Amino acid sequence: MDIELVADTKQLQELARKVKSLGPHNPKIRAGLNEIAALWENRIKANFRRSVNPYGVKWADIKHRKGQPLIDTGMLRNSIQGEVRGLSIVLGSSIEYAEAHQKGITVKQRMFLPVASLGLPDKWKNEYVKIITK
Repeated sequence: MDIELVADTKQLQELARKVKSLGPHNPKIRAGLNEIAALWENRIKANFRRSVNPYGVKWADIKHRKGQPLIDTGMLRNSIQGEVRGLSIVLGSSIEYAEAHQKGITVKQRMFLPVASLGLPDKWKNEYVKIITK
């Protein structure tokens, strides 16, 4: 993927220790992580429809056409994929211009993935905890 977010379970320390002790091959842990990856992938795609970043901040309006930002063709939104790698959830896009929009390189920034400096949104953390403890 050209741009991606790796949500490492270490961010949730106590629960992460329990998850780690069970390991990535535990079918219940694997199923929970896959459920979270799918949920977060859908959340990102829903944010495209709402024109907001993962923290609920509205994207800058567009000036060159009518409509919503980043939804001209839907290619970027549809390219978002979530997958599980070990005990990490990886979300991202392989579209070449994804990073330009995420980081604001040569275009107005319209962040669609959480960033490490801000961490996971609280709602995302709560979903992780709820699903993994289930």
